Amino acid sequence: MNCILETANAKLNLALRVTGRREDGYHYLSMFNVLIDLCDHIELMKAKSEDLLSVSLSEVLEARLSLTEKAVLCSQQGNIVIKALKLFREVSGVRDRVEIKIKKNIPLGGGLGGGSSDAAAVLRALLKLFQEYDLSRSVSDTLNMQSVKIGADIPFFIIESRAAVVEGIGEILQPLSDNWLSGHEVVLIIPEVACSTPEVYRIFRKLVSLPQSQKLNISDLKILKGSPVDLRGLLVNDLLAASLEVAPAIKPLYQELINFEDLAVGMTGSGSTLFAMNRGAAEISAIQANSLLEVSGRYGALCLRARIL
Repeated sequence: MNCILETANAKLNLALRVTGRREDGYHYLSMFNVLIDLCDHIELMKAKSEDLLSVSLSEVLEARLSLTEKAVLCSQQGNIVIKALKLFREVSGVRDRVEIKIKKNIPLGGGLGGGSSDAAAVLRALLKLFQEYDLSRSVSDTLNMQSVKIGADIPFFIIESRAAVVEGIGEILQPLSDNWLSGHEVVLIIPEVACSTPEVYRIFRKLVSLPQSQKLNISDLKILKGSPVDLRGLLVNDLLAASLEVAPAIKPLYQELINFEDLAVGMTGSGSTLFAMNRGAAEISAIQANSLLEVSGRYGALCLRARIL
Protein backbone atom coordinates (compact mmCIF):
# COMPACT_ATOMS: atom_id res chain seq x y z
CA MET A 1 0.00 0.00 0.00
CA ASN A 2 1.45 3.38 -1.02
CA CYS A 3 -1.00 5.72 0.74
CA ILE A 4 -3.56 5.27 3.49
CA LEU A 5 -6.51 7.64 3.94
CA GLU A 6 -8.32 7.79 7.28
CA THR A 7 -11.24 9.83 8.57
CA ALA A 8 -10.95 11.15 12.12
CA ASN A 9 -14.42 11.99 13.44
CA ALA A 10 -15.18 14.28 16.36
CA LYS A 11 -17.09 12.98 19.39
CA LEU A 12 -19.71 14.23 21.78
CA ASN A 13 -20.05 13.20 25.40
CA LEU A 14 -23.83 13.03 25.66
CA ALA A 15 -23.37 12.06 29.30
CA LEU A 16 -20.27 12.45 31.47
CA ARG A 17 -20.09 11.45 35.11
CA VAL A 18 -17.04 11.71 37.38
CA THR A 19 -17.19 8.63 39.62
CA GLY A 20 -13.90 8.79 41.56
CA ARG A 21 -10.21 9.61 41.52
CA ARG A 22 -7.10 7.43 41.39
CA GLU A 23 -4.07 7.90 43.60
CA ASP A 24 -2.10 9.22 40.62
CA GLY A 25 -4.63 12.03 40.14
CA TYR A 26 -6.53 10.65 37.15
CA HIS A 27 -10.31 10.74 37.50
CA TYR A 28 -12.58 7.78 36.92
CA LEU A 29 -15.29 8.62 34.42
CA SER A 30 -18.48 7.06 33.13
CA MET A 31 -19.48 8.47 29.73
CA PHE A 32 -21.89 7.95 26.86
CA ASN A 33 -19.88 8.86 23.74
CA VAL A 34 -21.04 9.19 20.15
CA LEU A 35 -19.25 10.06 16.93
CA ILE A 36 -20.45 12.91 14.75
CA ASP A 37 -19.82 13.60 11.08
CA LEU A 38 -17.53 16.59 11.69
CA CYS A 39 -14.11 15.15 10.90
CA ASP A 40 -10.45 15.67 10.07
CA HIS A 41 -8.76 13.88 7.19
CA ILE A 42 -5.51 11.95 7.55
CA GLU A 43 -3.18 10.91 4.74
CA LEU A 44 -0.25 8.65 5.58
CA MET A 45 2.45 7.22 3.33
CA LYS A 46 5.98 5.90 3.51
CA ALA A 47 8.82 8.42 3.39
CA LYS A 48 12.37 7.87 2.17
CA SER A 49 14.74 9.43 4.72
CA GLU A 50 12.88 11.27 7.48
CA ASP A 51 9.48 11.66 9.08
CA LEU A 52 7.37 14.48 7.66
CA LEU A 53 4.28 16.02 9.26
CA SER A 54 2.10 18.77 7.83
CA VAL A 55 -1.10 20.26 9.22
CA SER A 56 -3.49 22.38 7.15
CA LEU A 57 -6.64 24.10 8.35
CA SER A 58 -10.11 24.32 6.86
CA GLU A 59 -11.32 27.69 5.59
CA VAL A 60 -13.49 28.04 8.69
CA LEU A 61 -10.56 27.54 11.08
CA GLU A 62 -8.26 29.70 8.93
CA ALA A 63 -10.71 32.59 9.12
CA ARG A 64 -11.39 32.13 12.83
CA LEU A 65 -7.88 31.81 14.26
CA SER A 66 -5.10 34.33 14.67
CA LEU A 67 -1.58 33.51 13.50
CA THR A 68 -0.57 32.70 17.08
CA GLU A 69 -3.60 30.46 17.59
CA LYS A 70 -2.87 28.66 14.31
CA ALA A 71 0.72 28.03 15.42
CA VAL A 72 -0.44 26.69 18.79
CA LEU A 73 -3.06 24.43 17.18
CA CYS A 74 -0.57 22.99 14.69
CA SER A 75 2.02 22.47 17.44
CA GLN A 76 -0.40 20.73 19.80
CA GLN A 77 -1.78 18.66 16.94
CA GLY A 78 1.71 17.61 15.92
CA ASN A 79 2.70 16.68 19.47
CA ILE A 80 -0.08 14.12 20.00
CA VAL A 81 0.37 12.60 16.53
CA ILE A 82 4.13 12.25 17.05
CA LYS A 83 3.43 10.56 20.40
CA ALA A 84 1.15 8.10 18.59
CA LEU A 85 3.88 7.40 16.02
CA LYS A 86 6.44 6.80 18.78
CA LEU A 87 4.06 4.43 20.56
CA PHE A 88 3.53 2.47 17.35
CA ARG A 89 7.28 2.09 16.88
CA GLU A 90 7.82 1.01 20.49
CA VAL A 91 5.10 -1.64 20.29
CA SER A 92 5.63 -2.90 16.72
CA GLY A 93 9.39 -2.49 16.28
CA VAL A 94 8.78 -0.94 12.84
CA ARG A 95 11.21 1.94 12.21
CA ASP A 96 10.31 2.91 8.63
CA ARG A 97 9.89 6.64 8.05
CA VAL A 98 6.48 8.08 7.24
CA GLU A 99 4.84 11.22 5.92
CA ILE A 100 1.64 12.34 7.66
CA LYS A 101 -0.71 14.99 6.28
CA ILE A 102 -3.61 16.27 8.41
CA LYS A 103 -6.48 18.46 7.21
CA LYS A 104 -8.12 19.99 10.28
CA ASN A 105 -11.84 20.70 10.43
CA ILE A 106 -12.31 20.00 14.16
CA PRO A 107 -11.45 22.92 16.46
CA LEU A 108 -8.84 21.97 19.05
CA GLY A 109 -9.41 22.35 22.78
CA GLY A 110 -13.21 22.38 22.74
CA GLY A 111 -13.97 18.92 24.09
CA LEU A 112 -14.60 17.40 20.64
CA GLY A 113 -11.58 15.07 20.82
CA GLY A 114 -10.00 16.26 17.56
CA GLY A 115 -6.40 15.65 18.60
CA SER A 116 -7.15 12.23 20.08
CA SER A 117 -9.19 11.23 17.04
CA ASP A 118 -6.33 12.18 14.72
CA ALA A 119 -3.86 10.19 16.85
CA ALA A 120 -6.16 7.15 16.72
CA ALA A 121 -6.55 7.53 12.94
CA VAL A 122 -2.76 7.64 12.58
CA LEU A 123 -2.43 4.42 14.61
CA ARG A 124 -5.05 2.70 12.42
CA ALA A 125 -3.30 3.95 9.28
CA LEU A 126 0.12 2.74 10.49
CA LEU A 127 -1.23 -0.77 11.07
CA LYS A 128 -2.58 -0.82 7.51
CA LEU A 129 0.49 0.78 5.93
CA PHE A 130 2.86 -1.80 7.39
CA GLN A 131 0.81 -4.95 6.81
CA GLU A 132 3.87 -6.36 5.01
CA TYR A 133 5.48 -6.90 8.41
CA ASP A 134 2.68 -9.29 9.35
CA LEU A 135 2.10 -7.52 12.65
CA SER A 136 0.41 -9.78 15.17
CA ARG A 137 -2.97 -9.18 16.75
CA SER A 138 -1.14 -8.52 20.00
CA VAL A 139 0.40 -5.37 18.49
CA SER A 140 -3.05 -3.95 17.79
CA ASP A 141 -4.32 -4.99 21.24
CA THR A 142 -1.30 -3.44 22.96
CA LEU A 143 -1.77 -0.18 21.06
CA ASN A 144 -5.41 -0.11 22.15
CA MET A 145 -4.44 -0.58 25.80
CA GLN A 146 -1.47 1.78 25.90
CA SER A 147 -2.92 4.60 23.78
CA VAL A 148 -4.79 5.93 26.82
CA LYS A 149 -1.40 7.17 28.09
CA ILE A 150 -1.32 9.59 25.16
CA GLY A 151 -4.92 10.73 25.39
CA ALA A 152 -7.87 9.45 27.40
CA ASP A 153 -10.19 9.57 24.37
CA ILE A 154 -7.94 7.60 22.01
CA PRO A 155 -9.17 4.08 22.92
CA PHE A 156 -12.75 5.13 22.03
CA PHE A 157 -11.64 6.43 18.64
CA ILE A 158 -9.49 3.40 17.87
CA ILE A 159 -12.34 0.91 18.16
CA GLU A 160 -14.33 2.85 15.53
CA SER A 161 -17.64 2.21 17.26
CA ARG A 162 -20.11 4.97 16.56
CA ALA A 163 -21.34 4.90 20.17
CA ALA A 164 -20.01 3.43 23.40
CA VAL A 165 -20.20 3.60 27.15
CA VAL A 166 -16.67 4.53 28.26
CA GLU A 167 -15.39 4.07 31.82
CA GLY A 168 -12.22 4.00 33.88
CA ILE A 169 -9.93 6.75 32.63
CA GLY A 170 -11.09 6.02 29.09
CA GLU A 171 -9.77 2.50 28.59
CA ILE A 172 -12.88 0.48 29.49
CA LEU A 173 -15.27 0.42 26.56
CA GLN A 174 -18.63 -1.13 25.86
CA PRO A 175 -19.49 -0.50 22.19
CA LEU A 176 -23.17 0.03 21.43
CA SER A 177 -24.39 -1.43 18.16
CA ASP A 178 -27.91 0.00 18.41
CA ASN A 179 -27.92 3.71 19.25
CA TRP A 180 -31.33 5.22 18.53
CA LEU A 181 -29.83 8.71 18.40
CA SER A 182 -27.90 7.79 15.24
CA GLY A 183 -28.85 10.24 12.51
CA HIS A 184 -30.00 12.95 14.91
CA GLU A 185 -28.86 16.44 14.02
CA VAL A 186 -26.89 18.55 16.48
CA VAL A 187 -25.81 22.16 16.42
CA LEU A 188 -22.34 22.80 17.83
CA ILE A 189 -21.77 26.14 19.53
CA ILE A 190 -18.03 26.68 19.89
CA PRO A 191 -17.04 29.74 21.97
CA GLU A 192 -13.91 31.72 21.19
CA VAL A 193 -12.48 30.84 24.59
CA ALA A 194 -11.21 27.30 25.26
CA CYS A 195 -11.21 25.50 28.61
CA SER A 196 -8.00 24.05 29.99
CA THR A 197 -8.81 20.46 30.99
CA PRO A 198 -6.38 20.38 33.96
CA GLU A 199 -7.82 23.66 35.25
CA VAL A 200 -11.40 22.41 34.87
CA TYR A 201 -10.58 19.32 36.96
CA ARG A 202 -8.80 21.49 39.54
CA ILE A 203 -11.90 23.65 39.95
CA PHE A 204 -14.11 20.54 39.94
CA ARG A 205 -12.16 19.14 42.89
CA LYS A 206 -12.64 22.46 44.68
CA LEU A 207 -16.39 22.41 44.06
CA VAL A 208 -16.85 18.70 44.80
CA SER A 209 -14.65 17.30 47.57
CA LEU A 210 -15.45 13.69 46.67
CA PRO A 211 -17.19 12.62 43.43
CA GLN A 212 -20.55 11.07 44.22
CA SER A 213 -21.87 10.22 40.75
CA GLN A 214 -22.79 6.65 39.94
CA LYS A 215 -21.74 4.89 36.75
CA LEU A 216 -24.09 5.25 33.82
CA ASN A 217 -26.56 2.41 33.45
CA ILE A 218 -27.18 1.44 29.84
CA SER A 219 -30.81 0.54 30.46
CA ASP A 220 -31.37 3.84 32.26
CA LEU A 221 -29.94 5.74 29.31
CA LYS A 222 -32.82 4.38 27.17
CA ILE A 223 -30.56 4.40 24.12
CA LEU A 224 -32.01 1.37 22.37
CA LYS A 225 -33.81 2.22 19.16
CA GLY A 226 -37.43 3.17 19.61
CA SER A 227 -37.22 3.97 23.32
CA PRO A 228 -38.79 7.27 24.34
CA VAL A 229 -36.36 9.58 26.10
CA ASP A 230 -36.27 13.09 27.49
CA LEU A 231 -33.04 14.40 26.03
CA ARG A 232 -32.78 17.03 28.73
CA GLY A 233 -32.54 14.23 31.27
CA LEU A 234 -29.94 12.39 29.20
CA LEU A 235 -27.52 15.26 28.58
CA VAL A 236 -25.59 15.51 31.84
CA ASN A 237 -22.01 16.61 32.47
CA ASP A 238 -20.49 16.74 35.95
CA LEU A 239 -17.79 19.14 34.71
CA LEU A 240 -20.20 21.82 33.51
CA ALA A 241 -20.13 24.01 36.63
CA ALA A 242 -16.33 23.89 36.79
CA SER A 243 -16.00 24.73 33.08
CA LEU A 244 -18.29 27.74 33.46
CA GLU A 245 -16.10 28.95 36.34
CA VAL A 246 -12.90 28.46 34.34
CA ALA A 247 -14.40 30.35 31.38
CA PRO A 248 -17.09 32.67 32.84
CA ALA A 249 -17.65 34.30 29.45
CA ILE A 250 -19.45 31.11 28.39
CA LYS A 251 -22.03 31.30 31.18
CA PRO A 252 -24.41 33.89 29.66
CA LEU A 253 -24.29 32.02 26.36
CA TYR A 254 -25.18 28.77 28.11
CA GLN A 255 -27.98 30.45 30.05
CA GLU A 256 -29.55 31.77 26.86
CA LEU A 257 -29.32 28.38 25.18
CA ILE A 258 -31.03 26.47 27.99
CA ASN A 259 -33.93 28.92 27.86
CA PHE A 260 -35.05 27.40 24.54
CA GLU A 261 -37.86 25.09 25.65
CA ASP A 262 -37.76 22.94 22.52
CA LEU A 263 -34.02 22.27 22.71
CA ALA A 264 -31.84 20.02 24.84
CA VAL A 265 -28.44 21.60 25.49
CA GLY A 266 -25.27 19.90 26.67
CA MET A 267 -21.52 20.40 26.97
CA THR A 268 -18.98 17.92 25.66
CA GLY A 269 -15.86 16.92 27.57
CA SER A 270 -14.43 19.64 29.78
CA GLY A 271 -15.73 22.29 27.39
CA SER A 272 -15.94 24.73 25.95
CA THR A 273 -18.09 23.35 23.12
CA LEU A 274 -21.83 23.38 23.78
CA PHE A 275 -24.33 21.53 21.62
CA ALA A 276 -28.08 21.60 21.07
CA MET A 277 -30.56 18.96 19.89
CA ASN A 278 -34.25 19.11 19.09
CA ARG A 279 -36.15 17.54 22.00
CA GLY A 280 -38.97 16.32 19.83
CA ALA A 281 -37.43 15.37 16.49
CA ALA A 282 -34.25 14.15 14.84
CA GLU A 283 -33.85 17.32 12.80
CA ILE A 284 -33.12 20.88 13.85
CA SER A 285 -35.83 23.12 12.39
CA ALA A 286 -34.98 26.20 10.34
CA ILE A 287 -36.37 28.42 13.11
CA GLN A 288 -34.22 26.68 15.73
CA ALA A 289 -31.13 26.86 13.53
CA ASN A 290 -31.59 30.58 12.88
CA SER A 291 -32.13 31.27 16.59
CA LEU A 292 -29.00 29.34 17.55
CA LEU A 293 -26.98 31.13 14.86
CA GLU A 294 -28.19 34.51 16.11
CA VAL A 295 -27.39 33.75 19.76
CA SER A 296 -23.99 32.27 18.90
CA GLY A 297 -23.10 35.29 16.78
CA ARG A 298 -23.80 37.71 19.62
CA TYR A 299 -21.20 35.91 21.74
CA GLY A 300 -18.67 35.45 18.94
CA ALA A 301 -19.17 31.67 18.99
CA LEU A 302 -18.82 29.46 15.94
CA CYS A 303 -22.05 27.67 15.04
CA LEU A 304 -21.83 24.39 13.09
CA ARG A 305 -24.45 21.82 12.14
CA ALA A 306 -23.48 18.16 12.43
CA ARG A 307 -25.09 14.76 12.69
CA ILE A 308 -24.64 11.82 15.06
CA LEU A 309 -23.28 8.81 13.16
